[in-house]
Amino acid sequence: MFEKRLSELAAKHLTRRILPLHSGVGPVVEIAGRQILLLASNDYLGLAMHPEVIQSAIEATQRFGTGAGAARLISGSLPPHQELESALARFKGGGHQLDVMTIDEIEAIRARSRAKSSTWPRRCRGSRSGSSGSRSSSSTDGRARSARG
Repeated sequence: MFEKRLSELAAKHLTRRILPLHSGVGPVVEIAGRQILLLASNDYLGLAMHPEVIQSAIEATQRFGTGAGAARLISGSLPPHQELESALARFKGGGHQLDVMTIDEIEAIRARSRAKSSTWPRRCRGSRSGSSGSRSSSSTDGRARSARG
């Protein structure tokens, strides 16, 4: 059944396929021997092929390897990540706690949303037997609150 439907889509040229690039990324790429103007790139600033960025990536790879190994909370944080976070925090006007600022901002939005609405979503109401799998407890005003927030 699946193969039949897939064949129907392919006959109508509606299947997706990955096209191999024969060049680096940039505004113009080479696909199947042709130069193509690429209008769907995530390389907004055109830095992916910049010589200084490439050299910095080579040096970082030689020093730190090709991956973090695991989540930073488990295996630790690499200096380049900490340096970038600090630079972004300074640029944004905060301290080193960019994540905390973001969480605080989200919590403020959630608090405003709760104050505006006295109706909580069904998945947060009731007892622990809810279908969402999250634990809940009743607040002093009788509304249930999810353990996830």
